[in-house]
Formats: sequence, structure tokens, C-alpha cells
Amino acid sequence: MTLVKNKMTNNTAIVEIKKPQTKLLRKTPIQRGVFSPSTELSGAISQVLEQKYRFERDIARIKEDSRIYDIETYSVHCCLIIGKTPSGVEHQKSFELVRRNSKDVDVVTFDELLGKLKELSQFLSPDQAKPATQIQVPESDLPF
Repeated sequence: MTLVKNKMTNNTAIVEIKKPQTKLLRKTPIQRGVFSPSTELSGAISQVLEQKYRFERDIARIKEDSRIYDIETYSVHCCLIIGKTPSGVEHQKSFELVRRNSKDVDVVTFDELLGKLKELSQFLSPDQAKPATQIQVPESDLPF
């Protein structure tokens, strides 16, 4: 777990990073075209939610023990970086259904994060030859 602070508001966020190789869905469908989340994914979500709960519950003691008083828990954001985007329409649909219904934890895959960083880099570069929406990240460019 990594705890980060917004420098403008002092609000905090919890970022949990797992491995790119982590499987996000179970191999066998629970019904035709529907795959449930893997034990690793559901466990990681539960882990982040537990970390958030403990942090919010113990914030006063944490501030006192660390002598860092300028952190806040207005609305602790949770981000889980895990796995790679599943291939195949049914797998992608199942993954999106799971992660979009996890209202308190943003689930981001490593390849999505890399793609977002590349888009941001291109957007901020002086020579914007292609619109950011047309960037494709070849599998060979992924570092994992």
C-alpha cells in the first residue's frame, strides 16, 4: 500500500499495486459469456477497502504518531493497479461489469496505465501529430 497526499487539498489516496501477471477473471464462465472475478482481484479489492477503513478509523493516532498533521481523510480515494486488460469481448465485458460496480476502488490495468501515460505525454508534447484518441499501444511496447 502506498499512501499519497494531494498537495493542494491535503486529501489522501491509497494506491495498491499488484503484479501485471495477476489474472483478473476466473477461467471458466459462471454462465454463458459471464466470467466472475478471480480470487486475486476480489481479494485485492477487499484488501484496499480494509486499508481504507483502518486508515480512516485511525487517522488521529496516525497523525500524532507520525507528527504529520497536514493529511486529511475528506474522501479517501482508492486505486488498484493490477493485471492486464483481458482479451476477448466476453472477458472484457465481464471485467468492465466487475470494476465499474466497485464504487470505492478504481481498478486500472497496467496496459491501460501505460496507454494513459503515453496519451498524456503526446498531448503535452509540442508536436501533436495524432489526436490522443488514435494512439494504439502495441503489445511489443509493454514492459511486462
